[in-house]
Amino acid sequence: MFYGALPIDFTCDPKCKNFINDAEYMKEGPDGKKFKQLGTDETGMSYEKYGHCADETEYVVTSAFDMYFNQD
Repeated sequence: MFYGALPIDFTCDPKCKNFINDAEYMKEGPDGKKFKQLGTDETGMSYEKYGHCADETEYVVTSAFDMYFNQD
């Protein structure tokens, strides 16, 4: 979608650091889906390092432009 396959322009404000980090560091898994890399905080709790902004963007874009994603 972001490579010109669809007639959708996407712009990100440089102040959106979390989104930019997701875009730069999110990895693709062997199945072609988003690879959710886990990290551990100082208390020992695990968390997903990247992917939250990518998930949100996917939901917004596929909802806002559903006519491109639900073609029969």
